[in-house]
Amino acid sequence: MVAGNTSVWTSGQEGNEGTQGGGVVSQEISLPPPQEQGRMSLEEAINQRRSIRDFTAEPLSLAQLSQILQAAGGISHTRRGRRTVPSAGATYPLEIFVL
Repeated sequence: MVAGNTSVWTSGQEGNEGTQGGGVVSQEISLPPPQEQGRMSLEEAINQRRSIRDFTAEPLSLAQLSQILQAAGGISHTRRGRRTVPSAGATYPLEIFVL
């Protein structure tokens, strides 16, 4: 995922047709670009952070999903391939799955 560009993430779904290894079907989903500027500073976000365990059955919007995926492992610098998360030796052994 590249900040500022429409991005495509591949999602896996169980199925029989078009499977790739382990019985997973790939499906591409176009996501809107994530926001590069938030509504509050990092310090304000940390200060106001609370754990809330009252969830809704309402699904995330594609914009929300785009923002979460960018923060979890998106590319932050396209020329150098840098990501939003650190990795020893730039190996990025992290896999992100959307269920």
